[in-house]
Amino acid sequence: INVANQNQFKDFCKDISVNLLSSFRHQKYSYNNVLNDLRKQYPNVPNLYNFLISYQITKAVDSEFGNYSANWMFNNCCGNDINIHLHDLNDSGELLVSYDYLVDKYSSKEMKDIHNRILHIIEQVTQNIELNLNAIEIVTPKEKSKMLDNWNNMKIPYPVNETVLSLFEKQVIKTPDNIAVKIGDTSLSYRQLNEKANSLARFLIQNNIKEKSVI
Repeated sequence: INVANQNQFKDFCKDISVNLLSSFRHQKYSYNNVLNDLRKQYPNVPNLYNFLISYQITKAVDSEFGNYSANWMFNNCCGNDINIHLHDLNDSGELLVSYDYLVDKYSSKEMKDIHNRILHIIEQVTQNIELNLNAIEIVTPKEKSKMLDNWNNMKIPYPVNETVLSLFEKQVIKTPDNIAVKIGDTSLSYRQLNEKANSLARFLIQNNIKEKSVI
């Protein structure tokens, strides 16, 4: 599906519906069969996608058999990086969203962040279905505030009563072996730079160089 940023969300949904309906005639040719056939010719073919979104409509209760409840169970097998399942169970009017993901690629916090972004997108398009795709915010307001206000905040408190020289000398004491300057392949630590600065200062003093002298 080609995404045109200037398109409205409602038109985008219609395009998806048309594409989806046109592909139903191929549904008996399962994904696993596609992969197996491809790998006969190209053994190194990985999965064709990393993320899967599925919509499951199920009636799992039949009054003929009495009162009981039904729940989705994870089989502890995930072939993709992330599977997002939307479960419409028993016409309850509610959607259950389940996330299956590879724990060696994503942390629980990352998945919560993804979930919050999805909810934020849903809130935007349900409030305005004519919203253009390029106007949809894909990060939450909290994340946006962090990126714009916190990460871009380059203000650093500066001790106004200190001179550059005194700050430098304090840094020499604090991290003498850290690199202070580097030009090409040559670098000087704070200690080395301080020694060179002091050496130059002594040379100037010995040659009667005073304040405001032109050197």
